[in-house]
Amino acid sequence: MSIATFGNRWEIIKPISEGGQAQIYHVKNLKVHDNKTYVLKKLKKGQRKARFETEIEAIKSIDSPYIEKIIDFNIISGKDFYYVMPYYSEKTLESILNSLGGEFIRSLKIFVKICKGIQDAHIKEIPIIHRDLKPLNILIDDNDDPRIIDFGICYLDAPERITLSQEQVGSRFYIAPECEIGKSKDIGRHTDIYSLGKILYAMISGGRIFPRERQNEDEYNLKKIMTDKRVKYVTQIIDCCVKEKIVERFENITDLLSIVEENIRLIEAGFFPVNYGDEFCRFCGKGKLKEFGQLKGSILKSGSLTQDISPWGIKFWGCPQCGIVFLFKDDIYKTHKD
Repeated sequence: MSIATFGNRWEIIKPISEGGQAQIYHVKNLKVHDNKTYVLKKLKKGQRKARFETEIEAIKSIDSPYIEKIIDFNIISGKDFYYVMPYYSEKTLESILNSLGGEFIRSLKIFVKICKGIQDAHIKEIPIIHRDLKPLNILIDDNDDPRIIDFGICYLDAPERITLSQEQVGSRFYIAPECEIGKSKDIGRHTDIYSLGKILYAMISGGRIFPRERQNEDEYNLKKIMTDKRVKYVTQIIDCCVKEKIVERFENITDLLSIVEENIRLIEAGFFPVNYGDEFCRFCGKGKLKEFGQLKGSILKSGSLTQDISPWGIKFWGCPQCGIVFLFKDDIYKTHKD
């Protein structure tokens, strides 16, 4: 093997990046003249071979349009350890966070695809937990389609575990608490769900981050930082992901996806969250609602011929902008009102 090639097949075009564990190159296929560019990831430290093999095994086992593909690899001792994948994009989610700030629909639609990629990893017979989800590990093409990469510290919930029980893994601002303190027995699908909530926050906020579970403190609270009331939809999702207690997070990606897709429909239809019913019309989003009073009805009391007009606990609200009328059950409305 020459310095410029791997496996007598992959010729280096140029280096892309280098981290603590691997080097990334643009390469071309010497055996197939297809004029295509590929990406080769080369392991730098031989003692990480077991983890590198796990990464290759995990990626090859997942069939998803939103997760990187492996088309060639080498893990034979005495040679360079590497794998090759098709070139997708050099643009990462990290690089477009500024442009996503406040873009609810665009951000949520990208987020749905990211969730579907993780769902494809989680539904395996032995679930594959990424554990290092962050904007830098998600490539984005010109159609806003994501591709999740870097399964280098993925977790296979199987007897042969690669990560040491007290080893911290993942990126500081995105990892779940169970990774931060090295409790591998607590790692599961909920671990990636935590990170997904932090990724969504970064997307909607235009690149802001927050430590641990402090998203509702004044400094980080999107409802106070942003003026668009529809941010309530997003903060509700984030709050169900970014919880220290595992049992308080979404149980699985399917539940998370269901809520995200429903909120996309509501935002696209122009509905505002019900908590803001006393401020904005949930239909046109422009007029300020006014209360018209309670709905009352006639009730014939038992043993009496007289009728009594009693309130039914329902209030009328109307929009002077579009004329629509809403009925709110008073006890429920008061419970949710800010």
